[in-house]
Amino acid sequence: MRRSATPFYFAHSLIISFHLQSLHVTSTEQQKFYCDVSSDALDFVPASRSCTDLAGQNRCWFTYTPDQDEQETVPLVLDLHGYTSCAQFNPSYTSWMEKSSEENFYVVWPQGTNNFQFAFLPCWNAGSCCCFSSRDIPDSDLLKQIIDETIEASNGRIDPKRVYIAGHSNGCFMSQKFVKDYPGVVAAVACHAGVMLDEHPSSADSNWVPTTIVTVHGDEDDTVSYPTTLYDLGAEDNIDLWGESNGCSKKTIILDSSNEFKTHTWSGCKNGVSNQLIQVIGGDHNPYASSGYVDTTSMAWDFIKTVLPPIEVVCSDFTKKSECEEYEACAFGKKKVRKCIPKKEKGCPKYSNEDKCVKKSVCEYVYGSCVHKCNNITDKGECKKTTRTDKTKKKICAFKKVENPCKNCHPKTCS
Repeated sequence: MRRSATPFYFAHSLIISFHLQSLHVTSTEQQKFYCDVSSDALDFVPASRSCTDLAGQNRCWFTYTPDQDEQETVPLVLDLHGYTSCAQFNPSYTSWMEKSSEENFYVVWPQGTNNFQFAFLPCWNAGSCCCFSSRDIPDSDLLKQIIDETIEASNGRIDPKRVYIAGHSNGCFMSQKFVKDYPGVVAAVACHAGVMLDEHPSSADSNWVPTTIVTVHGDEDDTVSYPTTLYDLGAEDNIDLWGESNGCSKKTIILDSSNEFKTHTWSGCKNGVSNQLIQVIGGDHNPYASSGYVDTTSMAWDFIKTVLPPIEVVCSDFTKKSECEEYEACAFGKKKVRKCIPKKEKGCPKYSNEDKCVKKSVCEYVYGSCVHKCNNITDKGECKKTTRTDKTKKKICAFKKVENPCKNCHPKTCS
């Protein structure tokens, strides 16, 4: 059953609304805006402000620009605040400010909806949570615009293939929604204390681009539940659903020797991506180093920092076996193999209708296709014994050395 975090957050918003009664001031501008988005709000980072008008709101974000160094290009990370919080607070506790200073990359802190006319509390419209508004709040469009404008303003310093998105709580919800709304724009997600509130992408969707997803979640979080409940999707089920979206085949769970955290890692995924849940043992809703836990931001960054957007691998481009087998989807075959083949091809594929297919004595219907009976036989003895199903009982297969259609480097699905 699909769950969402809506029930908790709706109740939470009612509680906080009472506290906000004390924020009433005489200035119309201050009544309208809850978070500080003035140009000097993040001078302590320092981070410069940019703003745009979108769907009736003035939307702002703050950008930290790293010092020039020997790197030709550098990454970009977006760090999204949580529900009822503000962009100005994230640099003080998420550790992305410190990490960007250490490793020299851009960080952007965008401000979610900050207008009482659209939503009573600061929020991201991540699906069922958390703006609770009938107004149009196209937050994915905003994030896409921020990414595009930040890359352009960097004058070539930002590598567009190394854009990542992070966030806390509602910001983590939004990060995961963004990669579904704009697949392939970011190389990876690395967010804290949140799950996907929308339906996870289908691996069969031609528009979906498999993307590396890393989430960090305290297993004693009483705000966004770690286990799946009647109403809420839990952290482990969330990363498993991302495993399905990315076509992953293997899950590994490892308890660290420190007993501070477990990693739940999905591998064997399409296009070489992977997923990981970092379970902070005993962790609450703020599973960051600033709250006394292991440095989960550094762990998440180490996992994603070399990830690039997935590219479509054409196996036949590789002529060397060593190059070919670096890609999980590719295999290196021999030029000639022994194979069971029809003595005379009878054109079974032209019969797309199952009833017509099975009436042909040399054909069979397999997985929605009409194929010659010899094609699926691997045993030499069985090959030589296969006959027509009509009264002639004539043998129809031969076991010979043939040119393999899957020779050299080819997709593993080739047969």
